[in-house]
Amino acid sequence: MKAKDPQTRRQRLLRFLQGGRPAWKDADHPELANGAAAWVRTLRQESEKRALSTDKLEDNLEKQEPRVKAQIRKSSEEYRRGEKRDAGAFLTELRRKPSRPNTKRKTQT
Repeated sequence: MKAKDPQTRRQRLLRFLQGGRPAWKDADHPELANGAAAWVRTLRQESEKRALSTDKLEDNLEKQEPRVKAQIRKSSEEYRRGEKRDAGAFLTELRRKPSRPNTKRKTQT
């Protein structure tokens, strides 16, 4: 039950703060047993792991694309033969290649 009157809210808050009951119970927050800094560090590490796993997932999905697989294979073969290309020329070549045509047909409704 919330008091709308600011004076009443203030009085309730003062009674609560002056009372002997703790507002925070350690049992309700076991994640903070080792301290807030350790908890924050754990959260950050979990976030970094998720970001890394997302990058790996994207890499694996790209590797499944036939066009990407062909580029990787070609590049690996050239590298083994000691060949190398200028990065600018390579990017120009990639931009010149047409994208895959849309093979899906539009359905009429």
